[in-house]
Order: sequence, then structure tokens, then C-alpha cells
Amino acid sequence: MTRFDTRVWARALIKLVSAVLALTAAFMAYAQDANESADTGTMAPGEAPKEAPDATLDEAPQTILSATMTPDQLIVFFSVFSESEEMGKALAGVVDQLLEPGEPVADWQNQGIDILAELRAREGGIAGNLLRDLDDSVLSVTDMSGQLRADFSGFDSYALRPDPIGLVAERNLASFIPGVWFEIAGQRSQKGNALCYGGYSGVTLHTERAYTQWSQDELIAIATVFALLDRLSALEFCAIYSVDERGLVNARAVLPDGRD
Repeated sequence: MTRFDTRVWARALIKLVSAVLALTAAFMAYAQDANESADTGTMAPGEAPKEAPDATLDEAPQTILSATMTPDQLIVFFSVFSESEEMGKALAGVVDQLLEPGEPVADWQNQGIDILAELRAREGGIAGNLLRDLDDSVLSVTDMSGQLRADFSGFDSYALRPDPIGLVAERNLASFIPGVWFEIAGQRSQKGNALCYGGYSGVTLHTERAYTQWSQDELIAIATVFALLDRLSALEFCAIYSVDERGLVNARAVLPDGRD
């Protein structure tokens, strides 16, 4: 594995994780209502939760999700949670901050390097070299070929959003809780040296422990991170890669109009 320093997804996840514990009683109430929806089918996506109880997040075992839920019902829970008006409002500031426009980057399409060509030229080719973020706060690795599949035998896996139809160009694996991984499968286009994203990404949740063994904090954090990924996959941005003096590859994001 070749080591690189990539920041696009990891920065978003780090910002979110630091804010998760601030999303207290309202999300707890919504999650409880969403669980009832999965069991009864009576709650529509985006429906407002009932009156929020006086609750706080803690490390006690989660009691929101029933142990008898089917995989499809668990997926419904994550979808309803993500699509809620409350979650949209809570994440709006995080997303806006991530995409706050900066100064225009001159000739941005020709800046940096062609990372795909760089990987193809290395021993093992594009499928034999992974991009690994060096930040330990969120573990993140990217397969730019989209072909490699991690061995998640022994894990429970849930396709929260199915992989996009057609070619999966890129797969990202990210973890901020031990034993819990998000696999993001996406498509992309290339403009000069830049790789551009936006529209839809598949998201699969892999967990080494059954969801019934998650803590209350973990459940809320995992559901909130999925909601962020759900929103980021619909946003358009381009990544410009460059190599520093140590040989590490850095990623810089620009908006489709070339602003930083």
C-alpha cells in the first residue's frame, strides 16, 4: 500500500464527529419515532418527531432500535433519520462550512497532478495502490480503481444506499468508531488533472458488533455520519491533487466554478 495524505472525506467526518454530541434530545426523540416507523410503517420520511423527552446522550447500551428489527427495517431507520427536517437543519451549518466559497483558483483544471496517471505508473498499478489518510482521528482509505473489495467476513453489512448503477469508479472506507466502517462507492468525471464528484454515492455500513451492542452515543453518531454522507454525495466539487516535498499526495477541493 502506498501512503498518501488525503483530506476531502476525512475533514468532513472529523468536523461532524466533533459536533455529534451536541445533537441531543431532539435526535433521540426522532430516532425513537423512526424506530416505531420501521415497526409500524406509519411515519412518513421528514415527519416531525413528537414532543422530545428530557434526555441526553450517554454511553449506556442503545435502547432505540429493537433487537427484532430486520435488515430492511434498520435501513429504513437510517433513511428516515437522514431525511428528517431536524437532521437537515442540524447539518446545514456543517455542510455550509465545508463548502464555504473562497478565492478563485486560476487555471484550476490544470493545477496539481493527474493522480490516476500517477497511480497507474506505480508498481501494482491503480488497483494496487491505495490512498490512506494520515490523520488518526478518522481512519480513511480510498481505492481509486473502484475494483477492490475489503474482506468484511464476520461483519454485519447493510446497504444503506445501493451502489450506483454502472461503473463504480472509486471506493472510500472510513471509520471513526472501532469495528464500524462506512464504504462509499462513487462515480466521478475528470476535468484536466482534477477529479470531480457529485450526484449520488452508494453507502454500505459494516459493523463488527451487532447494532444491539452499540452504545447510545454510537448509534446517534453513526446515524448522523450517514446523514452527512447522504448530503455530501449530492454536492458537486472537484479534487485537485499535488505532491509535497516528502512525496505525500495532498488533496484540495474546489467548487465546480473553480472557487476554493
